[in-house]
Amino acid sequence: LSRFVAALIMSVALWYYVTNQENPIVRSQPFSLQADIQHIPAGLALRNQAITVIVTARGLQDQVSSPGQISPVVDLKGISPDAREATVPVTISGGRPGVQYTVDPPTVNISLEPIVSKTVPVAFVSQSSLPINLTYLTPSLSPAVLTVSGPADQANRVDHATVSVPLSSITSQNSAQSSFTRTFSAVPQLFDSQGRVISASGLLPSGTRVKVTLQVNVSLAIQIGRASCRE
Repeated sequence: LSRFVAALIMSVALWYYVTNQENPIVRSQPFSLQADIQHIPAGLALRNQAITVIVTARGLQDQVSSPGQISPVVDLKGISPDAREATVPVTISGGRPGVQYTVDPPTVNISLEPIVSKTVPVAFVSQSSLPINLTYLTPSLSPAVLTVSGPADQANRVDHATVSVPLSSITSQNSAQSSFTRTFSAVPQLFDSQGRVISASGLLPSGTRVKVTLQVNVSLAIQIGRASCRE
């Protein structure tokens, strides 16, 4: 019996040694991952848009060599709609069985703010010139105002929007016509009261366009020939 027990122990030890040599238990290199923010309370937005944490995995070498499908998760499901600050734990989604994950920091501070909406006027700006024989009347814009909606600290900064069209590309198709119209679909640009550009991402729906209609007048040139005579 003693020999049998000794043989069993030696067999287990040998198996463990061989397994550990082929696929040892290791700690992975730190993975820098962006946290997935879930269940943001209705009517609120994140002030700190991106949260990055460091994730380390410990387990068999072939299981921790890459981050795989793991994703750090910050769940705001239990946060009150009236909250403006919260400390929330970071959990791991998609982890592999038998692998231990360590997150640094284990909790993150979340700043929240209300979502607001406001309307701002749209103005036409000329960034190029028409050909010398063409002039245009005040453009018609549709819509003439835009509704921006987003986190209060971003939306409240927006003062106005502008649109422009490639005037230099406009030409008269008929040399005899005295006026014509051209219609463009322009991407609006947002500005603050100091004229500084504000990114429209998250403030205007994707694909927002303003219809610009220009009435263009043509200056007709009349060439008078000069007759010559001989004595």
